[in-house]
Amino acid sequence: MSDQIATKTALNHYDTQMNGLKFKIGHKRPKWKSFSYKYPERVPYKEKIIQILEEVLNRLKSS
Repeated sequence: MSDQIATKTALNHYDTQMNGLKFKIGHKRPKWKSFSYKYPERVPYKEKIIQILEEVLNRLKSS
């Protein structure tokens, strides 16, 4: 999740700045057939996204 700010500095020229958070959802090792969230013992992709969004929402509410 990020916020991007673009500032026009000259004709057809813009500077951009991006601030935000980055989350690791899964990873893939060279010999694996799929990403880590596709394996049964791992948290599925959709559930992981929901967990992250709920954590961020709770942080925003408490600050």
